Amino acid sequence: MKTAYWCEAIKGVPNGAANAHTVRLTTIGADLPAGLSVATTYYVIEADTNTFELSATEGGTKIDIGDAGSGTHTWHQYSIGKASGYSTKARYNTKAFPVSSAEGEAQIDLIQVEFETLALGATVDMTLTYNKSASTQSLTQITYSATDATTRRKILNRGFQLEDLRLDISWENGSVSNPVKIRSIYIAEHFIKSN
Repeated sequence: MKTAYWCEAIKGVPNGAANAHTVRLTTIGADLPAGLSVATTYYVIEADTNTFELSATEGGTKIDIGDAGSGTHTWHQYSIGKASGYSTKARYNTKAFPVSSAEGEAQIDLIQVEFETLALGATVDMTLTYNKSASTQSLTQITYSATDATTRRKILNRGFQLEDLRLDISWENGSVSNPVKIRSIYIAEHFIKSN
């Protein structure tokens, strides 16, 4: 049985949530419904046309939602990775992030991507677009390897000065049934002051 509080408390249902999707919740108000937290990744389970339940793990046990909380609550699909079944023509571009100022420039030292376990055919390509889209740099491809089961990879590991940056992500060379599901992208930088 679907929790009545969920239907009343969380806006956005039924906008495409499917089993195994990952979501995060936000609230404009005092608190989320009992049993739920902001900044926590949940997995969709028991999705149907109008409702879905949440679990702390993929395919896990339903979280018991005890009340409606207060304020306005919204769910957001969390994974950057494309869902299984989409065309391999899927692309995603982050927004451009200004990282330099009149006082100096930023130097990117590391870009690291965390993702779910890869399966045969999983591939994603990333390009760093920078300096107001005037320049690009291909980054290390993330692809399935039978000898590498890690779920975190460095795709840039050297100093790189720039004014702004955007990551362009493409699944065009990957598998429809085994996509790379990105969990997070970590960017380390330091600031170089102008003389």
